[in-house]
Amino acid sequence: SAPAAAAAVLLARCAMARAGAWSSSHVLRVATECAGVVGFVEVGATTSLAEVRTKIRAEVEGAPGLGAGARFVFLLPGATPVSRKQEPHLLASDFIPIICLREL
Repeated sequence: SAPAAAAAVLLARCAMARAGAWSSSHVLRVATECAGVVGFVEVGATTSLAEVRTKIRAEVEGAPGLGAGARFVFLLPGATPVSRKQEPHLLASDFIPIICLREL
């Protein structure tokens, strides 16, 4: 029908417009061991895990254990914890599409 075709065209145009603004290579999903994926943050090529920690606290709301005073560690593949001293030296883009956290 004509309305369905018009809706499909509109959706396609919106998707094309968003494609330039959002790239999956810039989105880092945030997951906790207990709750699974709880949100996402936008990262760039030089964003460190230390910066991601700040972004999570500011941008991911309602996540279990991720409030302002929350304590957590990032996990490498294989569930190896990353120390706070290592965070400024590790690039968030290396963890795309998802970073896992362990609540402390």
